[in-house]
Amino acid sequence: MWNSVDYELDWPPELLARELQALFDHPYRGWTSDEVELLLREAFHTAVPAVEFTQLHSTAEWTNDPGPTRRWIADLFQHLPEMRRYAPPRPYWAARRAVPAEVPARDPADVMHRFADLVGRLHGHGYLARDFAAPCVEVDPDEHLGRDLNFELRTRLTDDGGRTLWRLADADGCTLWPLQPETWDTDTFYSLIEVFHDLVARPRRCWLHDPDHCGVHFEAFDTDAGRRVYRGLVNRLLTEHAVELRLAADGEDEGRLGWCMSWTRRAPTSSHRHFAPLPLASRSGSVMRSRCSGAGPPPFMTSARRCSPWPGSSRNAAS
Repeated sequence: MWNSVDYELDWPPELLARELQALFDHPYRGWTSDEVELLLREAFHTAVPAVEFTQLHSTAEWTNDPGPTRRWIADLFQHLPEMRRYAPPRPYWAARRAVPAEVPARDPADVMHRFADLVGRLHGHGYLARDFAAPCVEVDPDEHLGRDLNFELRTRLTDDGGRTLWRLADADGCTLWPLQPETWDTDTFYSLIEVFHDLVARPRRCWLHDPDHCGVHFEAFDTDAGRRVYRGLVNRLLTEHAVELRLAADGEDEGRLGWCMSWTRRAPTSSHRHFAPLPLASRSGSVMRSRCSGAGPPPFMTSARRCSPWPGSSRNAAS
C-alpha cells in the first residue's frame, strides 16, 4: 500500500516527517484531524492518503478506539523512505516509437515559470493569506488589514535610498504581482525567491465560508513551517534545473541564496552562464548543509479536537 501510486509524494519525505512531527509535538495544544488532513492533501499528489486517514479517524470517534488511527500514522512514518516521488508519466506508445527529435537546449526561463507556478500553488494553499488575504464578504472593506502584495514586493526590493533593486522588461506596463516571469532578469528572479521566503506562513487549518461564494479562509499560521516547506520545494526546483544555488536553512543566511556544495568544487561552465548569483560578498564562505536527517514517530495523543472537515464547513463548525 505505501509504495502505491496513490501514495506518491509531492513533498520530499523528510519534509513531511518534519511537519508531522511538529504537529504532534506541539507543547501546548493537541492536534486535530483536520490539521493532519490538510497536511496530507498538500504533501501527497493524490487525495487518497488524506481520505483514508479521515475515514479511520471518523471510525475511531464512533467506536472510541483511536488505535487504528495511531497505527496508520506510525506506519506512515515508518514507510516514508520507500514512498514514491511523483513524476510526470512516461510518453505513450506512439510517442515512444516516433523518431526521436533533437533535445532542445535548456531554456533558462523554464525555471522562472516553474517558480511562478510554485508560488501560485502555495498562494492557493493559503501560504500568503495571513498578511495578504482578500477581505471577507462579511467584513467592512475599510477594516480589512490585508496588505497589497504588489506594493509589498516593490517596497522590499527598494533600498534605503529609494533605488529599485528589480528590473522588468517593461517596467511601465508590468507589476511584480501577479508574477510575470517573462519580464524578469535573473537578479529579479533570485531576489523574489528570497523575498517570498520571508512572506510565507503555513496555515494549519482552513474552512469554507459559503455566503456569496466568499471562499476558503485560512488560519492558525506557522511561519517556521511555511518557510521549511518553501525552502524544500524551491531547493528541489533549483536542483531539477541545475541551478547550483540553494536557500540556506539556518544561521544568519537563513532564507538567502548561496552556492551549493557541488558548485564549490568546480568552476562555473558555460551551461550555467544564465545563473550568476546575487552578490554574496558578506556570506561568500557559506556552504549549504544537508537537512535530510530522519525524524522518528511522534508521541501520539489519545484525544483530538474535532474541527471542520477540509475544506467544506461553516464558520461555526470550525470554531
